[in-house]
Amino acid sequence: MRALLLVFSIALFSFSTAQPINETGQLIAENASFSFTFGNSTYEVSASRLNWYQANYACKIKGMTLVSIESNAENEAIRTAVRDFLGVDGFWTSGNDLYLEGQYYWDSTGHALGPFLGWTSGQPAASSASYENCICLGMLINHMWNDLKCEDPYRFICEKSACVN
Repeated sequence: MRALLLVFSIALFSFSTAQPINETGQLIAENASFSFTFGNSTYEVSASRLNWYQANYACKIKGMTLVSIESNAENEAIRTAVRDFLGVDGFWTSGNDLYLEGQYYWDSTGHALGPFLGWTSGQPAASSASYENCICLGMLINHMWNDLKCEDPYRFICEKSACVN
């Protein structure tokens, strides 16, 4: 058993030297989903890669929605939770401009983006012929938002907000 664990550890290390760990210091496998909380919300980071439409549906069948990032504090909490995957994996959010090109909104809330915006420099793509309509977190060097083709597969983050009276 120890030999098998050692072989697995060596194989895992050979693929990447920067292995993600959770807040308790436990290793998170690349293909493992995990959850975290921030404020009144619980977030689930997917293990699978789906297109935006599939990811949106996957969250809904769990009683959740694709994440909407409405403040710098929330953006930083999410970036911290997924920091070891940023630049390697992208994560779908609920943000898109599918209804009207250039008019981005959070699908999960129906609200327009803002006042906080986390766009990577030069984003969103300004072309009216752009097929990049869905907001992905983390694919570019500074780990901010980028609009990408909704049909491309990325990991995703689901959110469930607690009702607050």
